[in-house]
Amino acid sequence: FERSYGIAYPSIFDPGSEQLLQFGAKYSPQATPSTYVLDREGRVAALISGEVPSVRTLTELVEEVAAEDG
Repeated sequence: FERSYGIAYPSIFDPGSEQLLQFGAKYSPQATPSTYVLDREGRVAALISGEVPSVRTLTELVEEVAAEDG
C-alpha cells in the first residue's frame, strides 16, 4: 500500500493491533484504516478513524501537533 500510493511518512504495519493496544482501550481501532498522529513524547495527539480525507488534512494535523510541541 505504501509503495503503491507513495506514502512518505513513517507508518507501522500492525495487523494484529499489538502496537496499537499499547496505547490503551481509549484508542482501540474503530475503523480500518485508523491513523494516529503522535506527539514528540509518543502520545496520541490526533486520530482519524477510516480513510484520511486528504493529504492536506493529514499535513495540517501533523503541523498542528508539531507547533503545539514547540
